[in-house]
Amino acid sequence: MSDKITICDMAVMTHIGVPEEERAHAQKLLVTVELTLSLRRASKSDDVVDTIDYAQVYQLVHMLAQARPRRLLEHFAQEICDNVLAKHAVKKVEVRLKKFILPDTACVIVQVSRKA
Repeated sequence: MSDKITICDMAVMTHIGVPEEERAHAQKLLVTVELTLSLRRASKSDDVVDTIDYAQVYQLVHMLAQARPRRLLEHFAQEICDNVLAKHAVKKVEVRLKKFILPDTACVIVQVSRKA
């Protein structure tokens, strides 16, 4: 059985969009990162060393959001997955990005899931 840590709907500001005009101004995205890993040791030890420090994942997502402009949500989601997998001992990472761009629509969601 796999355990999970989910950081839900982190608000980030980033320059993203296919048209250059859209990328000209930062937009708000909501980012959810779901980490699949064993939490067995942490649940017994009560020590952050035996789990993922989710504050580090939060900081990583914000740093990536501010790093540079991008055209596609899909690309940004992949970047988050790649970086989380490279820096943290997780079995799987799932990223959901919500963008608020289309009229009369709550949001557009792109979801990417990658395994270690």
